[in-house]
This record gives sequence, C-alpha cells and structure tokens, in this order.
Amino acid sequence: MFAAFGPYKDVQLYDRGLRRRLPPMVDGDRRRVELAYSLLFSLPGTPVLFYGEEIGMGENLGAEGRQAVRTPMQWTPDRSGGFTAGEGVELPNPVVTGAFGPTKVNAHDPAHDPASPLGRMRTLIERYRETPELA
Repeated sequence: MFAAFGPYKDVQLYDRGLRRRLPPMVDGDRRRVELAYSLLFSLPGTPVLFYGEEIGMGENLGAEGRQAVRTPMQWTPDRSGGFTAGEGVELPNPVVTGAFGPTKVNAHDPAHDPASPLGRMRTLIERYRETPELA
C-alpha cells in the first residue's frame, strides 16, 4: 500500500495507514475509484467509507496528521463548500482546494445524476442491501 499510494512519509500515518482519500490516490480516475468501491462492497463484512468519499472528495495534505481527511464536507460549489457565505469566517479546518475542491466536487451538483460518483455509490449501496449474501 505504501509503495503504491503513500510512498512519502508525509502521507503515511502512524506507520500503518494513509492520511489520504481514495479519489486523489488514483488521480481521480473514476474507473479505478468505482472498481475499488465495487470490490469493497463485495467483501465480507460491513463496508466503511469516510464522509465525502461518496462524492469523490480529496484531502488537505497541508493539515497535520488525520486532519488531512477531516476537511469540511463539500455540500455546494461555494468557496466554503456551503458552510457559510460570510466573509472572514474561519472554519475548523480548511476546505480542500484544487481539483478536488468544492467548485469541482460537491454533493449539490451530482445529487440527481445517476451516472455521477454519488449516483454510482447509491447504486452500490442499493445492490448491497438487496443482496444479503454479500452482507
């Protein structure tokens, strides 16, 4: 895992994990993201996702430790991800920027698109619930 997705010490956490989300680890390649989540939902046990993964959120590697993935949920394409329209308001953690920031990745835009990452995740969850053999 480290060699493929976290070759640098600054993305590794406690010598056993990564402080990254899946979409940026595969450069946002939707086919690879969907393949990984399909595999996750086909394994025995309960699939666990970190919030934001259902829409393809990234992380903020400028933050310390686990805070890298504890960024505000990106509800809308607004600068603050939909948390506030106020100027000078400081969020507990910075919003993700760049290719995985709220202007490009948010829950509002794909909400009704079945082909979006969120729509695909909904389909995976529905199939998982319909197929008790998987659980």
